[in-house]
Amino acid sequence: MTRRQGAYLPPLGARAMRSRRHAQALVPTALACALLWAGCVEHRHYPTSTVSFDVTFVADSGCGMEPADLCDHTANPMAFTATIRALDAEGSLDSSFDGTVALSLVPSGLFPDDSPVLTNGRRVVMVKVTAGEALDVHLEISRAFGDVRLLVEDYGYTKAENVLEAACLDIYPAPGCFAVDDDDPDFGTGAAGVSEPIHFANPTIHDIQATDVENVLELGGFPSPLFGFRVTIDASSRDEVPTLADCTDGQGNQRELMVVTGLTVDGFYVTDVCNADSTAFASVYMYNFHSPEDLVRGDCLLELVGTVEEFQGFTEMKNPAWVVDVDPEDPEAPRCADLLPAPTELTAAMLADSLTMEGLESSLVSITGATLASEFRSCDLNGNGAIGGSDEWDCSGECGDDLDCVVLEGYQTYFQWSVHKDGQELNVVTRGVIDFDPEQHLGEQITRLVGTLRHLDFGRPQWTLQPRDEDDFDL
Repeated sequence: MTRRQGAYLPPLGARAMRSRRHAQALVPTALACALLWAGCVEHRHYPTSTVSFDVTFVADSGCGMEPADLCDHTANPMAFTATIRALDAEGSLDSSFDGTVALSLVPSGLFPDDSPVLTNGRRVVMVKVTAGEALDVHLEISRAFGDVRLLVEDYGYTKAENVLEAACLDIYPAPGCFAVDDDDPDFGTGAAGVSEPIHFANPTIHDIQATDVENVLELGGFPSPLFGFRVTIDASSRDEVPTLADCTDGQGNQRELMVVTGLTVDGFYVTDVCNADSTAFASVYMYNFHSPEDLVRGDCLLELVGTVEEFQGFTEMKNPAWVVDVDPEDPEAPRCADLLPAPTELTAAMLADSLTMEGLESSLVSITGATLASEFRSCDLNGNGAIGGSDEWDCSGECGDDLDCVVLEGYQTYFQWSVHKDGQELNVVTRGVIDFDPEQHLGEQITRLVGTLRHLDFGRPQWTLQPRDEDDFDL
């Protein structure tokens, strides 16, 4: 197995000269030079200090050493080994360095959940370096993708034997205090080092949507495990997947075929029609701030890039970029129009199961034979144009708990009205898409509704169906 040798970093200037560990006086002084007068040469002995770290970082399985041999993107912990050596200004081992350094992964990847978290959200692993070296450091990493490097930084952290007596206990987060149990409030050397990259496969839509941690917020929810990361999703071309029977290659590997299923005023929906888990966690919304001009429903995408965010419990990828799979013989035609997925029919049991609904987030769904609410109730009791005060909130809560009631002020703000079927409720938004006034059809049964599924964590109910056009609505 080839070792990945990190590059030597140059001295960090004045910052590297301020080490508390190696400060020395500068001799001889200017006064001595004055006494000697002519021919005096002033000799300065600068501090000896660590200015960089040499970092090696390898997968125990040997994967990722070359771009053609990618490590998997996986939620399961993978084993890696690192070696860290402190370097002086000459690039030689600085055996005088004894301290605890922070290891983090850039730009992606996660250490175990119990790892400390920096203010920028990065999880870190703290490692003791003795006599300038930390050899064969064993690490576990999950959800890495792209080219990942191991970053080593010296913050000057010294773990106190007793946290109640730590120097930083009462002054954290003062500058120089890495944590409350830091027993040294001074800055470290500021030295850093980074390894050569290990190459990982990029995530799929399923990897972004299939949460493995349930949100503990009061309203619940299932945040993306890649929340906060800017990710790239690669997909196969239509040439590789002429039919859904070709979703696996000759070696049994799952392909991904991304199809645009709907466009909105501020983005678009994408579904992986080759998703190994059928319709579960197969779709995602791309928040583009405006409707994309170069996309149509049925387009195939070869690549999607975006930052994974959570908006009121709804997973989306913001500031996206994409590459369209264009048919050279018919550039204007969407290459995957014939592979647009059929909507998933929602049942009462599915509407009552939050994990099932989460799996269908951003996908095409339908509901048949549902009944529109029979009342739009105003809860703005004092007429000031807003819901406030206990009486008005009680009114809003009672209406929200009633299958046949829609809070008028909520409808006027969010344009949501509701339908119910077999005791389960679903919000609907048709404003701007279909010329339909729900207040003129109170209590009526709707034959069929089709649309994309969104989540709103403070909504009552929390799930909203949005038709794409008039063909998605049969009264």
